Amino acid sequence: MFSFQAIDLQPQDPNGKSDPYLKVSIGKKVINDKENYITANINPLFGKMFEIPAKLPMDRTLKVTVMDWDRFSADDLIGETEIDLENRFLSQYRATCGLSATMSRSELLSQEYIMNKGKWIFMKCIHC
Repeated sequence: MFSFQAIDLQPQDPNGKSDPYLKVSIGKKVINDKENYITANINPLFGKMFEIPAKLPMDRTLKVTVMDWDRFSADDLIGETEIDLENRFLSQYRATCGLSATMSRSELLSQEYIMNKGKWIFMKCIHC
C-alpha cells in the first residue's frame, strides 16, 4: 500500500494554492489520478494505493509525479521523483521501507524527498 503526502507544495494558482493530483508510472504503464485532484491545498494527504504489474529488471523505475489541475489551461507540473525498484528490492531493507507514525528530526531528514523550486515535497511510503 502506498500513502502519499506532500508538504508545502509550490502554489500554482492565483489564489496561492494548488489543486494537486498524482500520476504514477512504471515502464509504459501509467495511472493518471486526475479525477481525484484535491482542491486548493498545498499540503495534500493523497492516501492512495496504486497497483501496477511490473517485472524486474525491465520495469525497474517507478515515477511519481505531482500535477496541478487547471480548468481552463494545461495542467502544471509541481514536482516528480523516480524510484529504482530493483535497487530498493535488493537493498538490506527490501520491501519494508516506510515511516513510523512519529519520527524524530534526524529520521525525517533521512527519508526520500523531492526538491522542487526551492521547496521540499515529502513523499511518504508505508508498507511498499
